[in-house]
Amino acid sequence: MITAVIVAKGDAKATLTTLDSLEKYNLDFLVVEEDFTEEEHVAVSRYTPWIYTRTLSKETMADALNAAAAEAHTEDILVMYPGETVGQLNMDELMEALSYHSGQIGLVHRISTPMEDDGEPEEELLPRLYNRTRYQFVGGDKPKLSPLEETVTGNFVTDAVIWEAMPDAQAADVLLQESRLEEFLSKHAGADLGEARPEIQREAAELIFRAGKACYLQRDYENAAEYFGMGLSFDELDVSAPFVEEMVIDFGYALMYSGQMKQALVLEAIYENFDKSADFLYLMGMIYRGNGRSAEAMEEYQKAVQCENARKAGVNSYLAHYRMGELWSDAEQVEKAKKEFEACGDYEPAKERLKEFDL
Repeated sequence: MITAVIVAKGDAKATLTTLDSLEKYNLDFLVVEEDFTEEEHVAVSRYTPWIYTRTLSKETMADALNAAAAEAHTEDILVMYPGETVGQLNMDELMEALSYHSGQIGLVHRISTPMEDDGEPEEELLPRLYNRTRYQFVGGDKPKLSPLEETVTGNFVTDAVIWEAMPDAQAADVLLQESRLEEFLSKHAGADLGEARPEIQREAAELIFRAGKACYLQRDYENAAEYFGMGLSFDELDVSAPFVEEMVIDFGYALMYSGQMKQALVLEAIYENFDKSADFLYLMGMIYRGNGRSAEAMEEYQKAVQCENARKAGVNSYLAHYRMGELWSDAEQVEKAKKEFEACGDYEPAKERLKEFDL
């Protein structure tokens, strides 16, 4: 059993969001808080009886995390911060990995949502899973795990995925963009936009794209995909328009992130329009891999690294090499996998994969 520990400095609403995302998993929950109201305390207690009150404002985050871990009923600890949510967590695989990598720190994938309209979610590996009898936090308000004994060391990469807390501004932007779209549609009520002049179709598509993008940044991928699909349905749409390529890329990721991997293959129909785009080629590699078409995925990643420019950092370099390394690793082609991971340079996930080969 693992205990998910949350240190909440008055963040009751965000803490409930995190607990709600964890509830379906076989975990213990422990919350350390400072100034929850009685009503907030009752709300949190629906998820766990283990709620401890401390004067967090007078403690460093490292001290608070150590105090929380000390109260846990299990030795294995998963650190979560208020507002974070679980994107992927297989408890059976996680427990098996903990047993195999006994005494090591588990790295989880944390995905952050960009504030910029043209950004893609960024992924980083963070040390969040550890055994409290072997590690403790140091570093004050910039906590990091440190072994209690010099002989204890090492990390391993888990398949667990968590999402960062959602900024309130992004939720507000969804309402703004949807209201602008509704205003446009009201203005053209009764008209068949599919038969409208190209400039009207472009304006409609761009407004639909912005509404979809707002949903996308809020991680509402199902609605985002619906908007993007609608925006790409216009016959007179100029595929050379910058926002169109971005909408295509976001459409593919939205379908993937909302579990519609097979449906994402619809992008094959417009492949020739974007076959010089590293971002599109990398995306197609992800889609093919997700549909069990590994050979085709490898081809797309190889094409991506041949592209000179890319909108998203890494898709024509270290990210594509990393994905090829994963494919070779899945095929048990160790030397080829190593070569691709080494080509990733300082990309931390690749460095961690190389360490696994040395075990």
